[in-house]
Amino acid sequence: DHDGLNGVASGQNKNDTALFLQLRGISQTPISYRFRFEANGQDYRPNGSIVTPDRISYEGFLGWLFAGGIQARGRTQLFRSNWKTGNPTDTVTYGLNLSGPVLPLIFNRLSMNVDSFIQRVEDENKSTDQAINAFSINLNKRISENWNGRLSFNRHHTDNQLLGTADTTSRQAGFAIDRSIQFLGFKGSFGPGIAVSRTHGSNVNSTFITPT
Repeated sequence: DHDGLNGVASGQNKNDTALFLQLRGISQTPISYRFRFEANGQDYRPNGSIVTPDRISYEGFLGWLFAGGIQARGRTQLFRSNWKTGNPTDTVTYGLNLSGPVLPLIFNRLSMNVDSFIQRVEDENKSTDQAINAFSINLNKRISENWNGRLSFNRHHTDNQLLGTADTTSRQAGFAIDRSIQFLGFKGSFGPGIAVSRTHGSNVNSTFITPT
């Protein structure tokens, strides 16, 4: 039983199936890999589980660990949403991620996470057709035993391929500093910061400065 596709009654007393296959491992070389296939039926909605119904997906990840501790990971993903309807949507993504310490002999306790991807989203009826490219970088610096600094920047650009639709570009930069705390047996951290974001396009032009 679920909320239904065409009213509550349409989701009652339904049965469906799902298939999940995954191959992952680490070889004798610095290579790691993961290949995944998943297909969920339209009415496959188990209670309490994080499942995307009516979607088929193919995913491939390949990683390489460099001698200095930098981990590089490439990914290819294909998601077909609403694949049992008359208008499925394909989302194809190619991405690259780098993470690990930054020149540890020069910058003491400085680590990074860089992620970049390109994506195409298109449905069969051509009512949705957009290209997306995104880039983000996060830097973390251990200042002392209890203090940690964070610096981030990300850019996201959406290029609509349909006539009469607007392209949008958003950028955000942020800075925060974390302080580990202990109080009445509680252990955690407090991380005040600030973020500056700007979005512009044919129909939008805004700038925000917000505390985080």
